Amino acid sequence: MLKEKGFIGKERDWMKKVIEKADDPDERLLLECARFPTGIVGAIRNIAALLKGSDNFIRSRGVSALAKISEQAEFRAAIAPAIPDIIALLKESDHSVRSSTVSALAKFSEQAEFRAAIAPAIPDIIALLKDSDDSVRTRTVSALAKLSEQAEFRAAIAPAIPDIIALLKDSEYSVRSSTESALAKFSEQAEFGAAIADVIPDIVALFEVSRYYYLLPAVSALAKVSEQAELQAAIAGVISGIVALLKDSDYSVRSKTVLAMATVLEQAEFRAAIAPAIPDILALLKDSHTSLRSEAVSALKEVSKQTEFRAAIAPAIPDIVALLKDSDKFVRSVALSALVKFSKQAEFRPTIADAIPGIVALLKDSDEFFRSEAVSALAKFSKQAEFRPTIADAIPGIVALLKDSGELFRSEAVSALAKFSEQEKFRAAIAPAIPDIVSLLEDSDEFVRSQAVWALGKFSEQAEFRPTIADAIPGIVALLKDSNEVVRSSTGSALAEVSKQGEFLPLVRVRIRAAIGFSDQTRPPLRNTQNIPHFSGLSTRPLSSTVDLFHSTDNISRREDIKIIQCLTMTSRNFDLPLSRLDLTVQKGKLALGKLVTALHMFNEFESAITRAIPDILELLKDSDNSVRSSTVSALAKVSEQGVMCDNRMRIQLTFDHKFRAAIAPAIPDIIALLKVSDLSVQSETLSALAKFSEQAEFRPTIADAIPGIVALLKHSDDSIRSTGASALAMLSDQAEFRATIGPAIPDIIALLKDSDWFVRLSAISALGKVSEQTEFRAAIAPAIPDIIALLKESDYTVRSEVVSALAKFSEQAEFRPTIADAIPGILALLKDSDGSIRSTGASALAMFSEQAEFRAAITPAILDIIALLKDSNRSVKSRTVSALAKFSEQAEFRAAITPAIPDIIALLKDSDRSVQSRTVSALAKFSEQAEFRPAVAGVIPDIVALLKNSYHFTRSSTVSALAKFSEQAEFRAAIAPAIPDIVALLKDPDEVVRSSGVLALAKVSEQAEFRPAIARLIPDIVALLEDAYFKTRTYVLDLLVQLAAHDSLREAIIGCKLERHCISLVNNDDDEVVSNVGKLFVAFAQYGKL
Repeated sequence: MLKEKGFIGKERDWMKKVIEKADDPDERLLLECARFPTGIVGAIRNIAALLKGSDNFIRSRGVSALAKISEQAEFRAAIAPAIPDIIALLKESDHSVRSSTVSALAKFSEQAEFRAAIAPAIPDIIALLKDSDDSVRTRTVSALAKLSEQAEFRAAIAPAIPDIIALLKDSEYSVRSSTESALAKFSEQAEFGAAIADVIPDIVALFEVSRYYYLLPAVSALAKVSEQAELQAAIAGVISGIVALLKDSDYSVRSKTVLAMATVLEQAEFRAAIAPAIPDILALLKDSHTSLRSEAVSALKEVSKQTEFRAAIAPAIPDIVALLKDSDKFVRSVALSALVKFSKQAEFRPTIADAIPGIVALLKDSDEFFRSEAVSALAKFSKQAEFRPTIADAIPGIVALLKDSGELFRSEAVSALAKFSEQEKFRAAIAPAIPDIVSLLEDSDEFVRSQAVWALGKFSEQAEFRPTIADAIPGIVALLKDSNEVVRSSTGSALAEVSKQGEFLPLVRVRIRAAIGFSDQTRPPLRNTQNIPHFSGLSTRPLSSTVDLFHSTDNISRREDIKIIQCLTMTSRNFDLPLSRLDLTVQKGKLALGKLVTALHMFNEFESAITRAIPDILELLKDSDNSVRSSTVSALAKVSEQGVMCDNRMRIQLTFDHKFRAAIAPAIPDIIALLKVSDLSVQSETLSALAKFSEQAEFRPTIADAIPGIVALLKHSDDSIRSTGASALAMLSDQAEFRATIGPAIPDIIALLKDSDWFVRLSAISALGKVSEQTEFRAAIAPAIPDIIALLKESDYTVRSEVVSALAKFSEQAEFRPTIADAIPGILALLKDSDGSIRSTGASALAMFSEQAEFRAAITPAILDIIALLKDSNRSVKSRTVSALAKFSEQAEFRAAITPAIPDIIALLKDSDRSVQSRTVSALAKFSEQAEFRPAVAGVIPDIVALLKNSYHFTRSSTVSALAKFSEQAEFRAAIAPAIPDIVALLKDPDEVVRSSGVLALAKVSEQAEFRPAIARLIPDIVALLEDAYFKTRTYVLDLLVQLAAHDSLREAIIGCKLERHCISLVNNDDDEVVSNVGKLFVAFAQYGKL
């Protein structure tokens, strides 16, 4: 665009791809400028020249771009000469140019160097308050509020306050709204106090304007300025005038005044002045105008929030009660709502209690809507014990209304009875009505059906209602096929509630199977994006030619192809899946089908084609090739989802409702059967798929029926299948409807703790940790805690590690802690076990338990025994012990005992075992978080630095990460500074993890100024890593360079490294993440004018 408009210089074509990946429009503009050798400073001159052109769009965007660029100090000298030309645009004929200009000048005013040039333009800006275009008026009043932040502009703005106040009467809402906000902003500045005080009578005068929509901004403005103490005197001076308006002959003035008073009362300073007016507000309860009566009631609701006014309001409660018989139904409704509100205050309840019989009588009101409101109100009143005896007498009347001819009334009656059921006092009266509510499941009105099914779910919480509800289960399940989406949704929720009761679960499961295939109503179609420039030109590539790429072994090719398909689907609605191109007799073809369906399932356009493909996909579940079966089950899980796809560049969100579940449901048994395949990848994908399927209500009945079969796997002869069965049950336990069936299997899972296969034992421990998240399983698990603790002596390290994690998880639940506490002495004994690995496991377990306060007293005596393990002959013991002590250091009660051990920990830096060294470095970084340990740690920083050259890659990685952590503390920095060259040297380390750790550490230490000179000298080595073979290193380096570019000295060093050559190579040959990071780097430099 810029080139077409007159920019000179050789274009950087390679940056087009970078620009496409940029999310932010302003970043894209900066990158457009960066395509030219002149860089931003040169581009500023060109943009400024365009401000004098004839293209209004370019001028509008150009002035906005200059405002954005002005955030960076380096550009301001280049922008300054353009300020007069920008000011001249305030008088342009095009409203978008005027609008952008006034906002830009407000932005420029943030910078001191522009203010002198802007100051003479304030009158021209003020003149725009009367502009014919509402967007200009809106932007202008907001701009003046922004300009008022600078003291030098306030004197020029102050005379405009009356004109700004006048905008409260503007015909456009956006103008009035901006004016309210601006007045609040102005009122914060003392210089405007006098001007605002002078116009407060004008704000009050707006109450007398006949147009209602002028009132709201006036009231809002008054409320906002009343927050400023210096203006309260001025407002107080008009309070008497406001109060007098309560008796104005114009009812609309009286109405607005009531609202204003309720608002101003939020400020304590005005309450004393308004208190004498409470009787006048009360008098309005009998005003001849219905709207005023209702507004008086609403105002009293607000006034009643203030304790000091309740005594004055209390005598008026009978008058409000009397309004329940008002001729106007809205007044009656507001009065009833107010009484509900007042009932929350104890001082009003005695008077309201006397009115409850009258409210009960409203159940026979001639107005259906009001009758329904009365029912709802009685349900709310029932929360107060003193009202219940009277309300109880009304229950039969409410029950009778379940057969009322009005659907709204029937639904409210159902809702009220459900709420009444929370109170034991009402249940005996409600019980006979349950059959009538059940009959409403077949009501002709969908809202009544929805309320009835919801209420039955609510009633199921109470034991006395359950026998009757049991007979209603078939009717509830039948609503899963209801034509109305809301009814189906309420039914799902009700069944979830009902299923929480064990006696209903088998019946629900049997009855629900018939509803597996129901589908939602079609949602709106995919938004048409054919005219969005981002997708132009993509539809020229035939879709069929892309299928072959799914056979490719090259990940980048497949990923790019998926993007092309996504773009095609958004630009055309007539494509179909070319499934005939896939040879399903060849393994690659089978794998391609799964990948293709996974890529396209989110697009409505392919719905019918994918639905037709599902039988072919389901057949692949029986394929002899495990990779095919694994890929297939993964694809089915993916297409069963409901999801959202976002495109950040266009700021659009597309939601899709998938229709594939009915076709997949019959295959759930075949998928579950894959749990018996002795292949870890198939088992793993099947477990993940089952977890995904279980999230969808329509799959759960079939899965529920299969759970006994999964339980049977716990006793299978194949070790891996027993393991998989335990893991599957653990994952399915997330769904409430499966728990009743899973519960009886807990002993079988516990039995696997003693299985002969270590991996089965591992899976059992993990599964028990997972199911312990559910309250209903904990009683069954608790007796197994000793057996789990016994596994701390397991010969396999992985099992012991899982035991430690599981016990830490169990310790989060209060019901397990007594058992764990009883076992702590046994765990302490492990510290002296003859097996070194068991000693180390004991130390780790105690460290985990230390997170729970109730265990610490029992653990404290063992700290010395744990410290003694630092000198253990077993390297694993020493390694795990030093990590455990670092964990203990998080708790203040252990630190005194740990402090004497710091020298022994430091000595491990020279241990012959590299894993001990590595763990020790990480532990010392952890200790450095506590001030009491830092003096000791400071003395060994040189020894830690020396480990940067250790032969063990993990030690080097841990060390550089630790040094980054140490750099947070000022007392360590002098010792760290000489190590910067060694840290940079790690960027050339042969190990990719070390290189990445080095990059992250440099980003961290560069935050401290004392390290930057050393970093600057080594920038060439950092930039050279943009050619590293490991793409994550390239990504990290780009992130690092963005951070370093924020500092002047480092930015100049980066510029001298021929950065563009490296970036061209990355953009032409790398993946999206790296290209996106190149864009971020160029934006960073563009902002500093260094391109």
